[in-house]
Amino acid sequence: MPDQSAPTTASIDGVSNLKVLDHDNRPERILLCSQQPNTALAQYCHLEGITLEHCQTLNELETLGRFDAALVVDWLEHHSHAEGTQLLARLRNLHTPHIWLMLKNTDLWSMNDLLSLGFQRQSQQQHDGQRTSSYAYRLESYNHKRSWNSPKHWANPQNWGKYWW
Repeated sequence: MPDQSAPTTASIDGVSNLKVLDHDNRPERILLCSQQPNTALAQYCHLEGITLEHCQTLNELETLGRFDAALVVDWLEHHSHAEGTQLLARLRNLHTPHIWLMLKNTDLWSMNDLLSLGFQRQSQQQHDGQRTSSYAYRLESYNHKRSWNSPKHWANPQNWGKYWW
């Protein structure tokens, strides 16, 4: 059986500077969701003083808190579509404002599936005859401020922030 960890390692090494995740701030805590730990990423995080935690199952997420960023690599390909959707939604809603996802092209996931969860496709690579796509979720670009959601556009702007019903 061929070693399945090589593409994962190569994929993560390509973003070792983590600029994909957060353009302005260096993350202090990163969550890696994958089938196998990644030694290259672990070494990088150790050298940079970044805390790295590894998660293999949905149940493990229940005990983990907030992270500055999450990497999902070689996870969705090994779980059902429903479990994958749960993982991405829980990460997005509860655990981190930045998610970077590497996905080998499979029949389980379409680009529309990921777009509907708020992800944006970043790139596609060809590695050893297999096409891999990367997607990113950034809270600040997904949930932008709306101009209409302010006191100026309400029926009684003088009551903004005074009454809660």
